[in-house]
Amino acid sequence: MIDRAKALGECEECDFAHADLEGVDLKGVKLDDSNFAGANLSGAKIEDCGECDFSDADLTNALMERASLDEAIFVRANVSAAKCEVLAAM
Repeated sequence: MIDRAKALGECEECDFAHADLEGVDLKGVKLDDSNFAGANLSGAKIEDCGECDFSDADLTNALMERASLDEAIFVRANVSAAKCEVLAAM
């Protein structure tokens, strides 16, 4: 599913719950409303993920610089050493 999302540049409302996505580069992929609950996103690069669910996800060392994460859910997510610079709403 990741390869298809990268090829299309989008994967809105996709279910990545409990997936092993360690180190995956999702920059440039629109992922709004996708489910990443319990997923391993250690070292992943994420850019456009408004309203995504990261509950219980591992985002250790994730790179989310200049990311659009409006209304994203991070309940019990591990964001240790994650780099996050969220774009301000216009």
